[in-house]
Amino acid sequence: MAKISVWIAKRKPNGTTKSGRTAWKTEAFRFKNEIAKDPDARVLVFWKVGRRNGEKLMEATGENGWRQAVKFRDEKLKELLAENEIVPEGRTAWKTFRAEFEREKLQATGTERLANLTVRDYRQLLDRLERLINPKTVEALDDKTVAKFRSLLMTTKAKQSKDGKLGAGSVSKYLRYFRSLLNFARKKGYSVANTVEQIKTWPSDTRYLPDESLQKIFGVLDSAKRPVLDAPYSIPDWWRGFLWLMRSNGLRLSEALNLRWENVSLDNATILLPTQKNGQSTTLPISVQTAAYLRKLVDLGEEFVFPTGGLHEKALYEEWHAIQSLAGVNRRCLLADRDPDHTCTESCQYFGFHSLRKAFCSINAQNGMALEVLCALARHSSVAVTQRFYLDAEALRMKAAGTLADPKFETKEPTK
Repeated sequence: MAKISVWIAKRKPNGTTKSGRTAWKTEAFRFKNEIAKDPDARVLVFWKVGRRNGEKLMEATGENGWRQAVKFRDEKLKELLAENEIVPEGRTAWKTFRAEFEREKLQATGTERLANLTVRDYRQLLDRLERLINPKTVEALDDKTVAKFRSLLMTTKAKQSKDGKLGAGSVSKYLRYFRSLLNFARKKGYSVANTVEQIKTWPSDTRYLPDESLQKIFGVLDSAKRPVLDAPYSIPDWWRGFLWLMRSNGLRLSEALNLRWENVSLDNATILLPTQKNGQSTTLPISVQTAAYLRKLVDLGEEFVFPTGGLHEKALYEEWHAIQSLAGVNRRCLLADRDPDHTCTESCQYFGFHSLRKAFCSINAQNGMALEVLCALARHSSVAVTQRFYLDAEALRMKAAGTLADPKFETKEPTK
């Protein structure tokens, strides 16, 4: 149980005289040294006489006064326990655990160092957990709390969402990080829920934007209205170069929007991605057609290849959805038939920008590109990531249907 210290001051603090201030400082310094070994102790202070901050203070003089102070301490201790303001014996405060997790996991160096975006996502999870659940101890993360957190994630408000709720992808991401957090706690010996089986994550959506749909989208880009730019090229040209590069090279949205002209070599047909999700830089080849689209966007006074003119990412998504709607392109929500608690949002009906990256992976895999090469071009941490999240297994099976090898010998026709 956390230490409850009682400090009976020898003097009433008096800030009106020099001697009073000196005596008070001396007494405070003495008591500070006494509890230095237990900085988390709950300290209750009693003066001999008087009031402080409008709270009546009891007199504590002699043996009788000490007994009264101890009695008051015990009563206060019960209140604090009831309010969960202190940690019972055998448990670890949540703040202590979070500091340990950040120190060992999020601030790790060397080969254990996490990408900046991953660290950001972990901290967002921790903040959401504290806001929605507010656990006092790490041991409070039991089965019931896990189920409550998952339920609240699905209904929590999100500013970036048009309908005010988190999308299925965001919920899935937070649940994965939550499971990793609890695995870390178990390895450290904390008694928390075993959520490997109990946390239900969303099914991996490997669907991608087909090239046929992308062709329809290119046919209506002349109607695009944003982003509004002061540039020597048109808004449709911006979208053509933007979408074509993301589809042909499998770029992430952040990589495309942060691409600078200084990292593009149209003569050598290469682009440099200096800061990626994994913290490393990579040079990628681009096709002749991609280079041709990018040449139309050359602006000597512009730093970025795809400037947005101050347009917020949310507004960019809204324009992307409007373009798909105009082209008659949409998709069916995977979760509608699998989760009775799921409410479809606008993001369920349209393809996101990441579907272009998934198209890059799936279509190249269907065309016979080696998985190791595809993993390298997509800049994934492992082949397993490419297989699980980016390849459409159903499309690959259908593609292989005509190449299945029969036994190399003749047989009689099967008889009935």
